Amino acid sequence: MKNKLLLFLLIGISTNTFSQKIFRNIILPFEAKTRNGDYKGDSDTLYTTIGNNTFVITPKGKLSWGTNRNNSIQLKTGMNIESAYLHKFKDILFVFYTEYDGEDATSRVEKINLNTGRRIWKSEILGFNLGLPYIVNNFAYVTTIGRVGKLDMKNGGYIYNFNGLYDNQKESFNSFDTIIFKNNSTIFISKNWKSKRVDSLIVNEKTLSTIIKK
Repeated sequence: MKNKLLLFLLIGISTNTFSQKIFRNIILPFEAKTRNGDYKGDSDTLYTTIGNNTFVITPKGKLSWGTNRNNSIQLKTGMNIESAYLHKFKDILFVFYTEYDGEDATSRVEKINLNTGRRIWKSEILGFNLGLPYIVNNFAYVTTIGRVGKLDMKNGGYIYNFNGLYDNQKESFNSFDTIIFKNNSTIFISKNWKSKRVDSLIVNEKTLSTIIKK
């Protein structure tokens, strides 16, 4: 019962729209939203406020902050920004986002120096249905449809990146809702709306072996 209670608690927490420490050293980024509410249309501008800074992302990927016109940068997108999560650490901003053109979609993350307005690096996440990233000890755990990864936030490289998880017949791993950290394992949780069950991918952080439960 305790394990089930913890699981549902964490699934609920994963939908939060503010950045905070929830357990131990886990940090959740801020979700950028339209002014009209939760709907993230592919032609709507996204906003979020972190501390005293309001960040604005236009549909074509122009990111701006503050009152200075020079405080802006063009994200590396050729489509419309559909959704985004932002994490700020001192003068560094991480932008996790999905871009969409009506047919195709993909996701990526960019690391930006807010003082210089320059991009430090960008890394592809690939896929749509971008989940809420979990940040632990300078690593970002990212998910999209059928894909999970552990990203080094210093250089944008992957410690691991598992893809091809989507099961077309069972519709497993269409998206991921929650990430649980237990001992040396990282558990990626996906609610399966077809079977009404919870699917999971368990990654051993030492050996990088995986166990799939669906």
